[in-house]
Amino acid sequence: RMFRQIISGFGGEPDDEHETRSPSTPVAPSKIYISAHFVFLAHGFMGNHKELAFLEEAIKEAVADAKSQERDVKYSDFDVVVYRVQCNNTSTFDGIEAGGRRLAKEVQDFIKAYVAERRKNGTLPVGADDDSVDVHATISFFGYSLGGLYCRYAISLLPLNFEHLESNTSITLHPNTFCTAATPHLGIASHTYFILPRCFEYMLACALGKTGKDLFRVERRKRRQCCQCRGTMENVGGANDLVYAMSTQELYLTPLSTFKRRISIINAFGTDFQVPTATAGMLSLHSSSLHYLSDESGKWDIGDIDALVFKTEQTRRTSGMKYSGTVSRKSDEALTMALSLDSLGWTKIFVDCRKGMRCPGIPLPRLCRRPRKEMIDSLIVKRRPSASQSGNTKSGSVVFESKELCHLMRKSEQLHLIPTGHFVLVAHSKTPRGSKMSAKGRPFVRQAAVDLVNDMKTFQA
Repeated sequence: RMFRQIISGFGGEPDDEHETRSPSTPVAPSKIYISAHFVFLAHGFMGNHKELAFLEEAIKEAVADAKSQERDVKYSDFDVVVYRVQCNNTSTFDGIEAGGRRLAKEVQDFIKAYVAERRKNGTLPVGADDDSVDVHATISFFGYSLGGLYCRYAISLLPLNFEHLESNTSITLHPNTFCTAATPHLGIASHTYFILPRCFEYMLACALGKTGKDLFRVERRKRRQCCQCRGTMENVGGANDLVYAMSTQELYLTPLSTFKRRISIINAFGTDFQVPTATAGMLSLHSSSLHYLSDESGKWDIGDIDALVFKTEQTRRTSGMKYSGTVSRKSDEALTMALSLDSLGWTKIFVDCRKGMRCPGIPLPRLCRRPRKEMIDSLIVKRRPSASQSGNTKSGSVVFESKELCHLMRKSEQLHLIPTGHFVLVAHSKTPRGSKMSAKGRPFVRQAAVDLVNDMKTFQA
């Protein structure tokens, strides 16, 4: 099972100045009645809401199957609301902050409108007391590519409790699952598919607008100089290195830590041109962060798609943890971001979709060929505890360090001239042609949808 324990509480009311916001302290929920499970799907750069149409369909099919298989009365009101956000359909060039603010507003407006309409029609279950005006719901996010960064920014703005005055309703949201797919958590600077000189990265960033400058972290040198002057790693003045801030500051990390599960779906073995493995998987060649192979679902074999599931432990406290010191080298910055995010505890699903891409790879010369997948399988067998040791070891006892996974997962023994894994990973359905080219990713997406719905059933029970 991909998901576990619920913890509630994040964010404050959206403000014009994000510096004045402070995340709320997580509060463990008492026994409550869940009226709805909201799942918001956010598309990527230069995309629209049609990209994740198949994922929405898969979730709805999984909900229908769950209701047909379960005859218990507690599932009679099992209401899962899936919504593909549209606020960024034509606006993905103006930066992560602008897109995240629009997303937070649309999510809040949608929930208010949904609750008001259902209460007006008398179809919103609120527990034993039909006159109750306290509505509880879970909220989950699925961010694809840039949409994952939008979601991470939006949850720092989204309030946990808010009122809908017109319907006299109090709405309480409980963070459930935060999932990203092919999201550049560490930015794109020094993480491009082909290594580029910094001057080329800067030109490309300028061509992609404010979003490009955020992803390529063009202001990281300015932030670095400010840090050296003030002896702090926080963003100061106009040095707005947002990707770094979102990975190291409490303002953004605490809301993310309140979700009961954080999941990152990553393309491995050089199959993703837009978002390579290291930045999507929060990996660093200098990090010793431990990744435990999941004993429950360590390997997925779904059609043409294979996957390995690793977990990192949640070692970070929800508040009070701060970073000090000065970082000057870009490798140290990437390491700091990777360690900070890993400390939240993630389920990382490394996907091998080489068989799912329409254009096959070209085998490298024998002297350069290193079968990465076979190397990983061999290491798993060697590191798996024996039967006599299994009783004394913890779950996920097959352990890899971040630098090992970064070395093994980011390259392939094949040359992929057209690495389209970025689209296969989510069964991209923006256009009919694109949907056809990414069709082999549909079984994987269906399985991910089933696991998500199973977790909601557990919470509903």
